[in-house]
Amino acid sequence: MVTINLSDIETINNARYREDYSSQTYKSYKDYDYTKCQAKKFSGVKVVQETEVEKNQKLIIEIESELKSGNLEIIVLGPSNNIIENVQVNSTRQVVINNTMEGIYKVVIGGESANYKIEINRGITN
Repeated sequence: MVTINLSDIETINNARYREDYSSQTYKSYKDYDYTKCQAKKFSGVKVVQETEVEKNQKLIIEIESELKSGNLEIIVLGPSNNIIENVQVNSTRQVVINNTMEGIYKVVIGGESANYKIEINRGITN
């Protein structure tokens, strides 16, 4: 089990990064409708998808994940870094957020020697 400590994440250039860069260089992903990422041995915390929405929209994020080895946790964060959902690994999960707050919603992963693959599809409606 991996625990993502939100206090370990700081804002740098409007992206989220972990303060400890020991295991990997972190990159913020752009605001795309579809995102796919994978690694053979990932340790750390990383934002894998960001979505900017307006107030009172409907956001649907579908996350399909596969973990072959190691530990992985996937969470969806709201604009104020509140946890919307802790997503089960090795599943396909649809997270529906009605009446969104204005801001950026994020899918964040935390891993320990994780060999994983994640695909994310998202949609926004008014």
